[in-house]
Amino acid sequence: LEPSDFAEVSSHELAPGVQFQDFAPLVWQVLRHEVYGVTCDEYTASLAGDSATQLEACIEAMVGQFSEGGGGGFFFFSSDGRYLLKTLAPREQRELLRILPAYVDHLQRSPRTLLSRLYGCYAITMHGQTRGFAVMASLFHGVSKIHEKYDLKGSWVGRSMRGMLDSDREADGARRPEATIPAASLDNDLARKVRLPRRLAVQLAAQCARDAELLRSLNIMDFSMLLGVRLVAPAAPAAAGGASCAATVEAGAARAAGAAGAAGAAGAVGGTEGVEPSPS
Repeated sequence: LEPSDFAEVSSHELAPGVQFQDFAPLVWQVLRHEVYGVTCDEYTASLAGDSATQLEACIEAMVGQFSEGGGGGFFFFSSDGRYLLKTLAPREQRELLRILPAYVDHLQRSPRTLLSRLYGCYAITMHGQTRGFAVMASLFHGVSKIHEKYDLKGSWVGRSMRGMLDSDREADGARRPEATIPAASLDNDLARKVRLPRRLAVQLAAQCARDAELLRSLNIMDFSMLLGVRLVAPAAPAAAGGASCAATVEAGAARAAGAAGAAGAAGAVGGTEGVEPSPS
């Protein structure tokens, strides 16, 4: 890749008055192919779907945010659920493109990174409005079921879902917008330790340190780890003490949320197969 590749912008007119921009297209193509192992055809098929109906649904979900004078963003899955499409504010998009060379270098040297796996950066202009958005991997795609989700920042200050809900109810008797309530539990809601095999724990800690160092070098300090837990029943009864459900770490990822606006995550770090546990 050449420095000029990171500054390239490819523009296409999709329809009269509808402009599509692809930022650093060759860079993302190299990243998808060499690091993620995803071909152009596979990527396009995931976004467009395998039928005209799926493609139309995807387009309608996006176009619906471009009503005259509308200022909303969008956040939705690709047709097969493999990717997330998320709006980027202009500042976030500029920052993502600024850090792109360092991001690509990091992923090429550290393919097991826990940072969000980004697949492309785009913009659509219609009705006189421009929306920038990124495509990123959906962390839990392909996992049968996640029973618990945690968004961890390593802080205990105000990091409780119950506390947020309580303060929400007390705020002048009016509920805050639903978007302010996180979709995952927070640090203080994690009431037990997550135990991993020592080798995996050492690898995970080392990778987190490398990822955090990259974020530090880019002056990004607002990031968290998305942790998914799937409860699985033992394949056979225990020899003594009876059978019990085992909490298994299914996947975890550091999420760079600050300037880059990367709110997705990818990078499975562990997990075991098993049957669904009983309600008890």
